Order: sequence, then C-alpha cells, then structure tokens
Amino acid sequence: YGIDIFTSTNNNFMGVTALQNNSYGVYVLYSNYTQVINGVIGKSAYFGLDVDEGSYYNNFTNLSLNYSSVEFYGSSYNQLINCTVRNVGGGNAALTIRWVAHYNNITGSIFENNSIGIWFSDDDDIPPPTNNTIWNNIFNNTPNGGVNWNTTGQNSTNFFNITKTAGTNIIGG
Repeated sequence: YGIDIFTSTNNNFMGVTALQNNSYGVYVLYSNYTQVINGVIGKSAYFGLDVDEGSYYNNFTNLSLNYSSVEFYGSSYNQLINCTVRNVGGGNAALTIRWVAHYNNITGSIFENNSIGIWFSDDDDIPPPTNNTIWNNIFNNTPNGGVNWNTTGQNSTNFFNITKTAGTNIIGG
C-alpha cells in the first residue's frame, strides 16, 4: 500500500505521491471524513484509489492517476473532484462504482486513454449502486462505458449532467 487508511476519521493528506505499489496507491476502508488533496498516484497493482466498504464523506481532489484506476465499493457520500485518470489498461475501467455505493459525486474530472471509462456494477444479490452524480467530466476512452446497469433485474439510477436526446450517447447507448 502507498497509504492505508483503516477505521480512521478526520485525516488530511496533501501533496501525496504513491507510485508503483504492490497493491493500492490509496486504500480507504471503514474511514470517514478523510481528505486527499494534490497528489500523484501511479502503477498500483490493484486500484490507485480504492474507497471501500463503510467509508463515508471522504474528499479526493486534484489527484493525477496514471496507470491506476478509481473504485467506489460499498462506500457513499464521497467526492472525486478535479482528478485525472489516464492509461488504465487490461480491460479495466478508469472509474468503477459498485456494490451499494450511493450518493458519490464525481465532478470536473478527466478520464482518458483507458480501456473503459466508467463501469457501474452490482454483485449477485446485492443492490446496485444508485444516486451517484457524474457531472462536468470529460470521458475520452474507447469505449467510454462498460455499464452493467441491470444484471439482477434491479434498476440502477445514477445521474449524469446531460439531458437525454435521441441518438448514440458517450457510452454507446
């Protein structure tokens, strides 16, 4: 791990550099009100930034992730603001939101040159992620989405900053 934040509250990290980690660049588990601001995360074996189960009200701002992705897994009310995620390969998504991750806000960020831009997923009988807001971002990937909206027959409602119009959208739908 570059930074492992476990069962902790009110943490502040500024100017973080977490490169070439054997697991995660920044791993947040059962932790709340953490801020990671102005950092570089690269070449992590798993996720560059993983906001995992039971983690709420965390803020990640001005992070540059290269060859490392972001995951919100069973965590809610978190923010990813003005971040850049580039060069995530191997069929992995730059941004994954799954397993009851709700009310997260992704804004002002750039996702480019990745295998997949964004992936919403639910796991088996667990409710899918809902009420996440993805707005004012740039997605420049092929494809932009690998979106698994409804594998268990449940609707997953997440919000993008666009009005529905006829034709193909950025995720190919």
